[in-house]
Amino acid sequence: MSVVLQVENLSVGFRQDGRDIAAVRGVSFAVNKGETVALVGESGSGKSVTALSTVGLLPDSAELAGSVRYQGREMVGAAEADLRALRGNDISFIFQEPMTSLNPLHTIEKQLAESLGLHQGLRGAAARARSIDLLNKVGIREAESRLDAYPHQLSGGQRQQVAVGRALMTGCKILLLDEPSMGLAPVLKYELFRKLKQLNEEGMTILLVEQNANLALHLAHRGYVLDTGNIVAEGTSDELLGNPEVKKAYLGG
Repeated sequence: MSVVLQVENLSVGFRQDGRDIAAVRGVSFAVNKGETVALVGESGSGKSVTALSTVGLLPDSAELAGSVRYQGREMVGAAEADLRALRGNDISFIFQEPMTSLNPLHTIEKQLAESLGLHQGLRGAAARARSIDLLNKVGIREAESRLDAYPHQLSGGQRQQVAVGRALMTGCKILLLDEPSMGLAPVLKYELFRKLKQLNEEGMTILLVEQNANLALHLAHRGYVLDTGNIVAEGTSDELLGNPEVKKAYLGG
């Protein structure tokens, strides 16, 4: 397997109330082409900060050390223009709450059409047809009728599905998701993860950040368990789920 994303000895700190706070401490992991890798752990374990670090989305107050390479290209210290280009085309990041990235003043169709025009050159009827196709692909029921909706008119699960659909429009090579199941009803969580599994089976590479470790590891090929900014366990999903000590200490088992 070829390595798509390589993180080596990554450390992230923040200055808060006159103190230096270490959020991530020497984390190393890799994501291979065509696999799903899960970063799991409790709230505050450093998993989201780690994921944001990989695509240069941390605030200016963050201090980074170590290396993050995407297909061999160093991301730490890269020019902002280069990072934007990668985020726009190769890497798509989906936040915990898609309302932070969906424009509340524009319909779903308008927002999808903007992405299709920018990344695929599609407009008008062609963009509408492609939007419907992608919404169907990610599990939006009655997709055509949803195009006229505004983000606040959709459920949390539907907004996550729209965010995934819009990410696919860029033709991205790797999909990063930060706590995608947060706030979703159980049935919507499993529906979302079923769609992610389908996307992975079709060739999409996925880095999944999740507090719900059992759910994430049942989707992922491999996983890394974080605690207080450190990786405390790693292995295949079967190895982690089958390890009674890891399961008791970190997976809620």
